[in-house]
Formats: sequence, structure tokens, C-alpha cells
Amino acid sequence: MSGHHVISSLQWRRLRAIALGIAAAAALASGSTAYASDEESWPNQNNIVVAQNYRDYSELDRTSLRVVFVDGDVTASNEAVAFASCQYCHTTAVAIEAVVVIGYPKTFVPQNIAMAINYQCSHCVTVADAWQVVLQYTGPVELTGQGEKQVAQLRQQLRDLADSNATPDAIVQGDMQIRDQLKQVLQSDLVPTEGGEDKSNEQDRESFRIAA
Repeated sequence: MSGHHVISSLQWRRLRAIALGIAAAAALASGSTAYASDEESWPNQNNIVVAQNYRDYSELDRTSLRVVFVDGDVTASNEAVAFASCQYCHTTAVAIEAVVVIGYPKTFVPQNIAMAINYQCSHCVTVADAWQVVLQYTGPVELTGQGEKQVAQLRQQLRDLADSNATPDAIVQGDMQIRDQLKQVLQSDLVPTEGGEDKSNEQDRESFRIAA
């Protein structure tokens, strides 16, 4: 297919601003490519997954599952963004994040965003799923060795799910199972590092979008 459009850096920032309710998107720059990335340049608290697909008859899946520990201000942003401009393509972005907060931060503004966008797309299925859980402890905690192994296994399960070319409903069901398992790991394998400290608060949130 000729005439593919590549999302520019400026366009990406503006599209992200739409999800935040701040601004509207600008015009897309022309070009021809296909790529996806986990946004590693963001601050360490953030878990940002971007999948951009411009290839006809293709499947593109990107996932990330992170457990982050925060001792201070909480500004964690968990985002899944799937963008497609192609024919008969399947694009998936999944972001799962557990934010373990130590103490009582002055700033507490975690965010969870999912955005699925089709642009000049024909017969496309574009899925974005983001889930974030925030747990707060009064003192330092850490994952046991077994807990770290289980988190790694869940991370691989998530990759396998995305790579399976599952339907959006199947992705949601599979994600829910992985989240439940992650919460069980956090409940059983987060242990105090300096004395016994109990969990004082827990919040979780989900954002799910489909463009088809």
C-alpha cells in the first residue's frame, strides 16, 4: 500500500496530550516504515509502551510489565499506545505496572492511560490495554528471590499473549489473569527490609481502548 503516514515526534506528543485532555493532534508526516518501542527515555517510575504499525497484513505487539519502588514523590505514568495506519493489520500495546510506594509522599499523581488510534486504516484491529496498581507501605519492602522469578514469568506470559494474535476479548481475559497473579505475588512475596511494616493503602485502575 502506498501513501503510508509515519507519526512524527511532535505528532506523538500531541496525540499523547489528547489522552491527557490537553491538546489536539497535528498533521502526520508522510513516509513508509514500521516500528514499535518501549519508551525507555522516560523517568524510571514510568512504564510507557508504544506500538506503531504501518505494514499491511502484519501483526505488531509490544508489552511491558514492571514493578517499581518509589521512596518520594509519586508521578508514575503507565501508558499503552497503539497506532495503526495500514490494511489488514493487528496492533497491540499492553502496559502493566505495580507501583510500590514507601512512606507518605507529598506529591501523589499516578496516571494510567490507554490509547488506540487508527489513521487511514482498513480492516485493522488496534488494541491498547493499561493497568496500574499502587501499593503503599509505611516502611521499606522488597521482593523475595522467588517473587522476582514469578514476576519474570508473568512478563513472559504477557509477551506470549500479545504474540498469539488473540482477539481483543481474549487479550483482556488473559491480561486479567496475569494481573491477578501479579497481585498475588505482591501480597505474598513483598517482605520488609527494615522491620515489620504493614500495607496501608492499595489502589488499582484500568484503561482499555479498541480501534477497529
